[in-house]
Amino acid sequence: MKHAVHRTTMTMAAVMAWALLAISGEAKARGDDEFELHRAVVRLVPGASIAAFNQDYQTTTLDEIPERLVYLLQLPETIDEEQFVQDAAADPRVVYCELNYLGTDVNPDGSTQSIFLSITPGAYNNDPSILKVRGIEAQSLSTGRGIMVAVVDSGVDGSHPLLQGRIAEGGFNFIDLNPNTNDVGDGLDSNGNGVADEMVGHGTLVAGLIARMAPEAELLPVRVMDSDGRSTVFGLARGIYHALDLGADVINVSLGTQAEPLVLREAAAEAEAAGVILVGAAGNDDTSDPARNPAGSSDLGVIAVGGTQLNDERAAFSNFGTWLSLCAPAVEVRSLVPGGGYGKASGTSFAAPFVSGTAALLRSICPVASTGQIRGRILDHAVSIDALNPSYAGLLGAGRLDAATALGVDGAPPAFSCDLDGDRIVDVEDLHLLHAAPRDVNGDGSANSIDIQDLRAWLRLDEAQDVGSRDR
Repeated sequence: MKHAVHRTTMTMAAVMAWALLAISGEAKARGDDEFELHRAVVRLVPGASIAAFNQDYQTTTLDEIPERLVYLLQLPETIDEEQFVQDAAADPRVVYCELNYLGTDVNPDGSTQSIFLSITPGAYNNDPSILKVRGIEAQSLSTGRGIMVAVVDSGVDGSHPLLQGRIAEGGFNFIDLNPNTNDVGDGLDSNGNGVADEMVGHGTLVAGLIARMAPEAELLPVRVMDSDGRSTVFGLARGIYHALDLGADVINVSLGTQAEPLVLREAAAEAEAAGVILVGAAGNDDTSDPARNPAGSSDLGVIAVGGTQLNDERAAFSNFGTWLSLCAPAVEVRSLVPGGGYGKASGTSFAAPFVSGTAALLRSICPVASTGQIRGRILDHAVSIDALNPSYAGLLGAGRLDAATALGVDGAPPAFSCDLDGDRIVDVEDLHLLHAAPRDVNGDGSANSIDIQDLRAWLRLDEAQDVGSRDR
């Protein structure tokens, strides 16, 4: 089922506060986890007043996610952040209070060069990674039509010739607080590594891979990461919620934090409850602990994606662990870059979009299936790679993605597919066939009128309508 669509609104005070936040860029560490100085994230219980809370603690609201009662607060400089979190957490008006941890993505080789290297159109067209996951074959059964995939990232160059006409309305730039979601640099060295804008192109690379996997899916750019690869857990959560509110079917998050923030776990849980598939990159730290979130919230339904080489051996930088869902190619993956060009890049950031694209293909023909069914279809049909990675057996999830097998190219299609006439489009003709021969397409265990009602609702038809299809 789809969500109601809401638009993001901001007060001038929030705009000014975010501008100050972007300029300051101050952070310190708690163990291995960096967080913003003099800031905290708090969620209040329903009915509690943020104004009264601020008055009691001498804090100021910098930004908010009002529908979820989540606030980003500025703390007095004399207050220790960790002590404030401890004190506020004991307040009965507070559901949780936590540090505003940084969310990042970095080059897996540790260098500060651009995230991508330019390649020729011919090299892009002959990318072996999409062949490895059998993405082109999968498109014989679905193209992703009618599905919106949110790219929660550094922005997307929607003017690229291969992305024109693919960008959904409603994207937002939470770095600069405007609707301009272009994937561009700002000339600032926000992470202090001596190089500015090394992550320009990150979001466009991700979007290009999703578009290549699911050629008729729409892309919703949500910019939460700056051009140096920095974000915060509040910003990440805000981006996920924005995608949910605009009706995204799949959300790709190719960045994260090694902290375990409740604000991200709540966002992941809401996505699962709403029937939205959330895909997260596992990270490039070559470790199993700590997991990078939101990928580390696979216990809440997030599909956590690690990285492999073309020979199905683990990419040397990829995180691993029992929390991992599966893997996909992550070494010198070829995609689109800003300015109409093509590039190659490495990292689990570019493994995740293969899975998001596959999820879009499945959701397109299985529109009323549960997230568990979609997720299970992807994982159950992955290629086992434990034998090729004996030191990581049981730590690489279900194996390496095989999109074609997940869609049913090699055998029976998903039992919950609504594409009953096999034309790669779910429309009123399929509804007629479901009337004639009921089947359980919504995963509730019964084939009955509820399946018909669910499909009718997804097609946005009322009882009097017998023609039409669900195109955005």
